[in-house]
Amino acid sequence: MVADVLNIDYRTTESDPIADQKRRDELTAKRTKQAEAQRKRDELEKSERKEQFTRNYSVLSAKATTGESEYLIAKGLNGIECQILPDGSILLPLTDGDANIVAAQTISEIGSKKLVAGSAKQGSYHAINAPDDVQTIILAEGYATARSVSLMRPDALTVAAIDAGNLTPVAEVMRSKYP
Repeated sequence: MVADVLNIDYRTTESDPIADQKRRDELTAKRTKQAEAQRKRDELEKSERKEQFTRNYSVLSAKATTGESEYLIAKGLNGIECQILPDGSILLPLTDGDANIVAAQTISEIGSKKLVAGSAKQGSYHAINAPDDVQTIILAEGYATARSVSLMRPDALTVAAIDAGNLTPVAEVMRSKYP
C-alpha cells in the first residue's frame, strides 16, 4: 500500500542466475587483480626502501670509526667502544631475527636519536652481548639502558628495541629465536 501511495514500482523482476553468477565472477576477478596490483606496489616500495637504507647505511658506515661516545660517557658508561660518526654521533646497527642489518639509529652527543632513512625498524634490535647459551633475555627500550643492564647481568642476552613501540615486535622475534 505504501508503494502505491508513493508511486513506487514494487514488483520484483525475475533475475537471471547465469547473468548474476557472471557478474559475481567478474567482480571477484576484478578484486583479485586489484589485490595483486597492490601486493606488487607494496613489494616495490619495500624493495626501494631497502635499497635506500643500504645506500645510506653504507655511506655512514664508511665514515664511522671505533671509539667512545660522549653520549655514553655522560651517562656514566665509560670504556664502551662503538661506531662513531665524524660529528661524534653513535651509528647503531639494528638487525632482524636472521642477523641481517635492516635498520640503524644515530645518537648524537646530546642524545638526539634518528633512524637512518629507509630503516625497517619494526622487530629490529641491537644486541649488546651474545652469550653462547642463552638462558635469559632482557629487553630494554634504548641503547644506553640496555648497556647499563648488560653490566648488571652479563650472563643475559640484552637487546635494545630502540623505542617503546618496538618492544613487542622485538619480544616476538626473541621468542621465535629462543623459544
